[in-house]
Amino acid sequence: MAADAQKDLEKYVAAIRREAFDAGYEAAMREIRELASTKAVSVSSRHRQLGDTRLLRPAQVDADTYVPKVPRGTARKLVHDAYQAAAPRAVGPTELQVLIKREHGVLVPFTSLRRAIDHWEDEKVIEQVGDTKTWRYAAKLRSVS
Repeated sequence: MAADAQKDLEKYVAAIRREAFDAGYEAAMREIRELASTKAVSVSSRHRQLGDTRLLRPAQVDADTYVPKVPRGTARKLVHDAYQAAAPRAVGPTELQVLIKREHGVLVPFTSLRRAIDHWEDEKVIEQVGDTKTWRYAAKLRSVS
């Protein structure tokens, strides 16, 4: 008799767990559908405070925060113009990225910067300063190719 009571109790607990799971699952799915149907997903202020824009989509970002990426093929021209504007001062990739962002309002990825720097260094338009990670404009009224 005790064994029967224990089995009944286990069945009752299992039924309650199933009901709770089903109710929780249903509520979670409802939340997911509601979230997916909205245009923008809000991001916590903590992420905004930390400057973590990886979670933000362009439609959700303030005009001050959003920086569009450079269209393909324009990185070389932007890098050339930035070095020309900074001449005769030597500039590294990080400062170069900041200069381009400030002047043109676009974000040039570091890989694109490095490729553009390598291109202009091969063309003798810029030169590396010693054994540092900085370059300076070296061309004399040279046209951009």
